[in-house]
Amino acid sequence: MIKNLFLRDASAGTELIRSFGARLVLAMGYGLRQVPASERKTILEKGLRELWFLAMLVVQWWADKLPAAEAKVINQGLAPFSLSPLATNLNRVRERLEAFVRATYEASSDANLAGSGVFFKALLEDVGADSLTKALRMLPLDAAQEQVFKEMAPPDGLEAEFKQVLASPPAPPVVKPEARGDRFERADLGTRKAPPTAVIPPPADLAAREKLRSYFASLGWSGTDLDRIMGGPSGGAKT
Repeated sequence: MIKNLFLRDASAGTELIRSFGARLVLAMGYGLRQVPASERKTILEKGLRELWFLAMLVVQWWADKLPAAEAKVINQGLAPFSLSPLATNLNRVRERLEAFVRATYEASSDANLAGSGVFFKALLEDVGADSLTKALRMLPLDAAQEQVFKEMAPPDGLEAEFKQVLASPPAPPVVKPEARGDRFERADLGTRKAPPTAVIPPPADLAAREKLRSYFASLGWSGTDLDRIMGGPSGGAKT
């Protein structure tokens, strides 16, 4: 377990930055274990150093959305690395990224981080691993990544825990409990016959029936006797 992983306290200084960054990396891991191997390989090609740099960019990008005291700690702590100009590029994927970062920042358990991973998976599906890493690999950032990795180093144990997250199987999908009535209806689905469909006879020739009714009425038939005659031969008394 990483010490202070779920820390959110400005009084902790740069430990706040490291904790937030570690949560982001682990949440990425939870998302990566659910994507195709090719996507996973693209993201992991440069190892933890690049992931940590990406996490620091996200922390810088999110700083202004945090309480003033926390934002001040982040802006001052990351100022030596001049990450703000590069972090603005993340606005291109703001819609997908915001949900992931907010859930990760607010996480207070491993289960919460696993839930955040779902948002990272959605981000990869929408944007693509290549697009997400392109800016990090097209620009000459090796020196900057190395500086961040040394001077704002990730917490001890992060790499081991990240590998453990990747190696663990994703949780099975949550199945909505089936209503009791639905289970009952489905229990004998293979044996119970469906009720027969009602057969509706074609409508009779209404004009002809009315003429016939008028004829019998002229002979003196009326009421229920007339109805019986119209329904078929059943006898009856003339009124």
